[in-house]
Amino acid sequence: MTTKTTYLTYPAGQIYSTRDIAFEDNYDAGVIWVANGYPGKPVQAINTAGTCVDYVASSVIPSAYGLTFDDEGYLWVSSCSDNTIYKVNVFETALENSTWGSIKAIASSSNR
Repeated sequence: MTTKTTYLTYPAGQIYSTRDIAFEDNYDAGVIWVANGYPGKPVQAINTAGTCVDYVASSVIPSAYGLTFDDEGYLWVSSCSDNTIYKVNVFETALENSTWGSIKAIASSSNR
């Protein structure tokens, strides 16, 4: 028999076409980062109440398809709309200037 547990439910219209999720070990407990097709916010951090608590704007990352956290706490985001892998520091609030190859070091916008 298969069982399921609902971890969180987000309000209709907040997330569109979920593509991937990622959990960060050292981030606020109960937050899931979601790659989705929501206009303007392709990467969102959603808490267990279903509220967006942080996001990366589409002006920074045009679209998001895959997410993962590395051991140093960086969020890696793949975007097939511009064929780029982004390295996101979720604790920063402004773009970093360093860029190398096809990997761009960026920071998420913050609602905290």
